[in-house]
Amino acid sequence: MSSLKSRIVLIASLVILLFIVITGVIIERAYIAGLKADIREQAELHVYNLLAVAEPLSSKLWLPEELASPRFNQPGSGLVAAVGQAGNLWHSKSALGDNLPKLPSLQEGKSRFVELATKQQQWFVYSFGTTFVGTHANIAVTIHILESDHSYWQQLSSYRNQLWPWLMMLGILLLGVIWAGLWWGFLPLSQLSTQLDLVEQGQQDKVSGQYPKEFQRLTSHLNAFIESQAAQKQRHRQRLDDLAHTLKTPLAVLTAELNHAPKPIQDQLFRMNQVITHQLQRAVSGGPSPFRKNLPIEPLIQSLRDAMEKIYRDKNIDIKLKVAPGCVFNGEEADIMEVLGNLIDNACKACASKVCIEAVQSEKRLTIQIGDDGPGIPESASQHILNRGQRLDSYEQGQGIGLAMVAEMVEQYQGRLSLDTSPLGGALFRLEFD
Repeated sequence: MSSLKSRIVLIASLVILLFIVITGVIIERAYIAGLKADIREQAELHVYNLLAVAEPLSSKLWLPEELASPRFNQPGSGLVAAVGQAGNLWHSKSALGDNLPKLPSLQEGKSRFVELATKQQQWFVYSFGTTFVGTHANIAVTIHILESDHSYWQQLSSYRNQLWPWLMMLGILLLGVIWAGLWWGFLPLSQLSTQLDLVEQGQQDKVSGQYPKEFQRLTSHLNAFIESQAAQKQRHRQRLDDLAHTLKTPLAVLTAELNHAPKPIQDQLFRMNQVITHQLQRAVSGGPSPFRKNLPIEPLIQSLRDAMEKIYRDKNIDIKLKVAPGCVFNGEEADIMEVLGNLIDNACKACASKVCIEAVQSEKRLTIQIGDDGPGIPESASQHILNRGQRLDSYEQGQGIGLAMVAEMVEQYQGRLSLDTSPLGGALFRLEFD
């Protein structure tokens, strides 16, 4: 997951989920504790009511058949009163049909609230030990109030059905608030990213817009860096251009003075001129840069075609263009002009009468093909023709250096240069840039 916003949302979602679960469990346990405390309090009240209506006889305790609470008088009501004394157990009418658990005897003043189970159901049992003063002896009894867990589970289930949906809605609301906060907080970053894309694509020269004070220093430094890079590149090109003029002038003088010199000397002088030209062009090349322009290809190719038609007017070359709409090169204009200029010039020199230039763009890949109807390049030579200084008989001296420079420049842009056979019958150079 490469997005910072997605990572924060994922972490926040996990934290909210954990918070909801923990909160739900804590609230539910508190509610359960409250339910059990309420059951115990009700049982204590029932014990006090039994103590009020019980009458000690000579050796046992008397209790009325009908108790004040209607549930004690209704079989299967889930509320049972039982009194144990001297191994005997009295219970209310509501115990008919119920299988009661084994009930313990307690000492006077002792009480206990427990959960006891039978095969049929589970009971909440509150027991209280006391002693009545009889006419002949004290009567020790243990009073038990048994509450079925049916009502307990009904209340708990109803509470859960209300608790968890509300907690889930709270979690969704919190997640929405966090997402809105992240969107608002990351808005300056999104704006900055958009501005950098525009600068990289060459649609504007610097980062613009209003940003929070935490980003103002960053944007100002970015703009300063962009301006510095552009100025430095311009200075380098100007100095190299001056150097080129400085070197070409004495070379031209030497060439003129040695016009009648032996051919080996002239060849070496021509070779020196080509090497210097190649190295200067290579140094001036912009190459890949984080801030490049999307250059429309069609106007550049048209300008090169017009220039070649003037240069090779005597050959009467038919140069056809097939450029698809929307073809753009993401780089420096001087670099693509140098690459295309070399390849089109080679095609014009090698052709008989026809040159075809095609360009198409699919997704983000730009493909340019330059073919001619010349003698072509043998398959055995296609592997080394792009090496510096290598040339074929169909190419004039020095063009091997141009092709090597084209290959190096294409490689700088992480593109691909390949050779094939043109439909016109000659060589086909294919350029591919992603």
